[in-house]
Amino acid sequence: MGGSAAAQGEVLGSVRVLLVEDERVSAMMVEGHLAAIRSVQCRTQIATTLAEALERLSRERYDLVIADLHLPDSAAAETIAALVRVCDHPVIALTVDESAELRARAVQSGAYDYLLKGQLADGSLERPVRLAALQARTLHSLRSSEARLRAIVNAEPECVKLLDAEANLIDMNPAGLRMIEADDLEVVRGRCVLDLVVAEHREAFRGLTRRAAAGERGSLQFEIVGLRGTRRWMETRVVQLRDDANGENLVLGITRDISAQRLAEQALQASEERFRKLTQLSSDWYWEQDAEFRLAFMSSPLGERTGLDASAYLGRRRWDQPALNLSDGDWAQHRAQLERHEPFRDFEMQRPAPGGSTCWLSISGEPVLDADGQFKGYRGIGRDITEQKRAE
Repeated sequence: MGGSAAAQGEVLGSVRVLLVEDERVSAMMVEGHLAAIRSVQCRTQIATTLAEALERLSRERYDLVIADLHLPDSAAAETIAALVRVCDHPVIALTVDESAELRARAVQSGAYDYLLKGQLADGSLERPVRLAALQARTLHSLRSSEARLRAIVNAEPECVKLLDAEANLIDMNPAGLRMIEADDLEVVRGRCVLDLVVAEHREAFRGLTRRAAAGERGSLQFEIVGLRGTRRWMETRVVQLRDDANGENLVLGITRDISAQRLAEQALQASEERFRKLTQLSSDWYWEQDAEFRLAFMSSPLGERTGLDASAYLGRRRWDQPALNLSDGDWAQHRAQLERHEPFRDFEMQRPAPGGSTCWLSISGEPVLDADGQFKGYRGIGRDITEQKRAE
């Protein structure tokens, strides 16, 4: 999947890219990654605000829009929704925010893909740019050069398919035929591809196809069972393609196999669940901090064990709330340890409690790093040691 231009055959050509980014350093970084994509020549122009981007789109044609989700005059998924409303080409969301909720909102708003700025160096930008270039090339060239287009589509490592409004297969490239385990196009041409989609995703796929035929862009993750019984998780993105010969509105889809990604996500979820269960056995509660040392999560047992209100601590740093046993020097020492990203054990705090009493807490934590070794924050456990302190 992916790979160099030489491995994939013919270069896909050039695309006009509108980069919507207000930070010059980030814009230069993205331009550099676009220039490094050998299979597509990117001609990039930059807009620093959503308003400027919308004005450019009203008078110029672009093949691809890459937009930072956090702009001076627009925030998060609203940026994507505004761009999608005024253009009929792919819009890629770009952000430093790893929030799964934000990703879901961006994709639901029509984002062609969702990329993290910190992961662009691993080539993650190449795939959506290549697919966008292929889509643009397909839409622009279908009527003028069918033979040339066929060569390009056949060389594409992702599934490229053409459906009618009822999801009957009209055409599919060799990569797609391999994914559905068909030896030849004639075996499946004219068949409804809904038969390959697992039952729980079938209606969603049917609805996506009909909406695309009516002119609405969309995407969907779904599972299929190939003709030989292999199950795969797929992600498809679809657009309307009008057949001028008979006036029929068809559906052009580009689909990739995301089975490995789904397995990795499931393994991560299972690992996190095991970790949480283990912490429940060895502690009273579990907590998480972000990279700025702000408390991002606190499990419910904190209130049950101590009577403290977790909401009073969320979004704040540990030293933002009083601890009767700690001096400014003690806090400075603790902060220095966190800034060195060191693990810590049994850090004790005497917190004021409701009713004028106090409670003693003991917390331990370890730094959290992402796959690239970048610091993401802390996570750890806490214990109520009030009774122990009273006994002392």
